[in-house]
Amino acid sequence: MPGGLQGYLRKQDTEAFNGPINRLAPESNIMLWKDYAHQLIPVVSVPQGEYVSVLASAGSAIFAEYRSDDLTYQGWLH
Repeated sequence: MPGGLQGYLRKQDTEAFNGPINRLAPESNIMLWKDYAHQLIPVVSVPQGEYVSVLASAGSAIFAEYRSDDLTYQGWLH
């Protein structure tokens, strides 16, 4: 989890991922972040008005995907 919590889920408590939960278009530039050893590392800046796909959420953090040209970026919105 983004806060560092680790654990296991039972298989019966999961379901297949069939695509994004939602799409967001930020009203200003936003940054996708990677959490590595409790340090936030910038992944990519998403320009205002570009869409990101919401893949998961944990508390107030959102795990999102941004596609630009032929590249795909994934990271956390905080």
